[in-house]
Amino acid sequence: MKPKFEQKKARKLWMNVFIKGIVPNQLTDAPEMREFLAYASPDFKVPSRRTLTRDINKLGDETKVRLESLLDTISYVSTTADSWSSHNRSFLGMTVHWINGVSLQREKAVLGIKEIKVRQTADYLAQALLDLHQEFGLSRGKVVSTTTDNGANYVAAFKKMYADAGAADADAAEPVPDAVGDDGALDIVEVGRPSRMLMLRSSWICPSTTAAVPTQ
Repeated sequence: MKPKFEQKKARKLWMNVFIKGIVPNQLTDAPEMREFLAYASPDFKVPSRRTLTRDINKLGDETKVRLESLLDTISYVSTTADSWSSHNRSFLGMTVHWINGVSLQREKAVLGIKEIKVRQTADYLAQALLDLHQEFGLSRGKVVSTTTDNGANYVAAFKKMYADAGAADADAAEPVPDAVGDDGALDIVEVGRPSRMLMLRSSWICPSTTAAVPTQ
């Protein structure tokens, strides 16, 4: 038996075409697309580009609220950050990763992708990364590591991000031994207090971490 057509479900599936397929929104207004849909599915009322954009933005806002609530229940997370250029435009992206406490499976989500319209200095990157962390309630004590590449601007940005935290703990924290020995090999170390962070290449390690692996 053929399932009953539901406009609401069809709208959701149509929206997924643009979100998951990364399809330009203007396709929904293309005469050829509307002609095809009118023939293939006469019951489907094709949303306009304006309506589709509104629906996608609404879904994005709702998803963000759910992600914020979920992250609030997680004790520790790791994040990744990277920037890239495409068609003469630059972007910064950040993801978050954690272990599901029930299934013990790794889970992940995108925190954000934003266009960069200024020079990617250490000051700019440090503030942009902190803003994304804070936007989702990710405190320095919750973020156990942030991994990126070895770009000089990112290395400098991480030093700037955590300089204040390191200074605040300087008197109270135990000294942290070097993680990389004279021969360049990685040593297993015990990292001190939660807000004290240690950089291994471009990976920042903090609370209750006993082994650290640098990124390649």
